Amino acid sequence: MKNVYQTLGILLFSLTFMLLQADLMGQTTINVPGDHATIQAAIDAADPGDVIEVGSGTYEEEFNVNVNELTINGANSGTPHDGSRSDESVIDGSIDISANDITIDGFTIEHGNSSISGERGISISASSEGVSILNNVLDGEGDARDAIFVSGVDTHIEGNHIFGGNGNRNGLWTQPSGNLTVENNLIEDYRTSMNFNSGSSGNFEINIQNNEFFPASVHGISIGGNENFNDYTFTIEDNTFEDTGFSAVSDRHTATTSNRNGTWRDGIISNNTINIDGAFWYLLEGNEDPERWILGATSIYNSTRNVGGYTSIQDAIDDADAEDEIVVAPGTYDDGDVTLDKDNLQLIGPNEGIAGHDPNRNDEAVIHGRVELGEKSG
Repeated sequence: MKNVYQTLGILLFSLTFMLLQADLMGQTTINVPGDHATIQAAIDAADPGDVIEVGSGTYEEEFNVNVNELTINGANSGTPHDGSRSDESVIDGSIDISANDITIDGFTIEHGNSSISGERGISISASSEGVSILNNVLDGEGDARDAIFVSGVDTHIEGNHIFGGNGNRNGLWTQPSGNLTVENNLIEDYRTSMNFNSGSSGNFEINIQNNEFFPASVHGISIGGNENFNDYTFTIEDNTFEDTGFSAVSDRHTATTSNRNGTWRDGIISNNTINIDGAFWYLLEGNEDPERWILGATSIYNSTRNVGGYTSIQDAIDDADAEDEIVVAPGTYDDGDVTLDKDNLQLIGPNEGIAGHDPNRNDEAVIHGRVELGEKSG
């Protein structure tokens, strides 16, 4: 019996060793150009779970990531675009991703003036799940298309600097097939920084947080008229929109002439800093020249309205619901008397919280008339 136990112990030890060896084999690190001269050659030689480390230098490639569970690190992996970056791993070309659980981290991708490509910098297929695009610089200067095309499931885009559209194309062209997180990126100099053109049907969560959307010739974020977007939950929080053309956020579907109560899908729009003339638009359907509903300039919450989208303050009040906030832009309003007749309605001017005698007050919202509290105002 003792020999039997000894034999079983040896077998168990051998099996454990083999499993550990197999696990370690699944975590091979492949170096470029040390082990392979090109990134594509390293991908072709890789197994799921491998890590490809790409040294600094320039790689003229259009490569396809078609092996699951790969991490491809450039020389600046882990360092966001505004961090202290070292010499770059430069891809003079583009990346197509058709596999699952892929991470692209720490590259510069010059897809605009590429000697071999005028295409998108990164394309993510609809069948790809779990793709992370982290800490890259995407330079579209020249004749490039969109910087990143997103059509995958559970995609994460963070820490990137995306620029070079020269007022054309899109920084991110998105057709989601699942959840999407876009955070801590700087996107600038495109026609539209982030464009939702279409998407698959599903109850997806779209989180857009802590980004900087700098000069764009048309929109910061544009959400098209695809009905599938009605099932998405959008969270747009803590972003900065600077000089983004016509609007910070343009939604071409949910708002209609009969539904202007400010409840924006099932999502949240809050604490965004907006430094443009037309702070936030709903584009209302059914009009040849769509009416623009402009919302607040610094903090935007559900049911917050900016009177700039109405002909008068009273019109905004009449359209409001109880507990709404009406944010009034600077200017002169010849409404006559204004009556607040909704429970807990707040009328907020551009000098909210600033004493009337303070010499540092902002431009004023001037009402030519009286403000009266109606029976239901609290």
